[in-house]
Amino acid sequence: MPVNGLLSGDDSGLANVWDEICVQLQIEQSLYWSAYEQVIYAFVVAYVDELQLHELEAIWLITEQGEDWDCELEKEREPDPVLKDDVVEYVVGCVYQAALDWTNERIRRFLDLQYMD
Repeated sequence: MPVNGLLSGDDSGLANVWDEICVQLQIEQSLYWSAYEQVIYAFVVAYVDELQLHELEAIWLITEQGEDWDCELEKEREPDPVLKDDVVEYVVGCVYQAALDWTNERIRRFLDLQYMD
């Protein structure tokens, strides 16, 4: 998602919103973090809304709520407890983890400059 006028500044060396999200999670969240969160949640909600039912159920089963449900006795558990909100939170967590693990030359250069100060 390249944009003109990134929140980190035009001279940051970062090229897109993903670079900025990675930096925000890897060093420190700025005052603008809520703007990044809104973007992440908007994309994830749109993604989850497009899932087919079997895909939604499969992802839900690997959420904490899905694992708890799966461990209950079959005759004692709720028949259809899948909630989109659980899936959204799980996928957002995956995005955050990916951002923590992701790097590229622009991010490394930005982080090196931050640590030099």
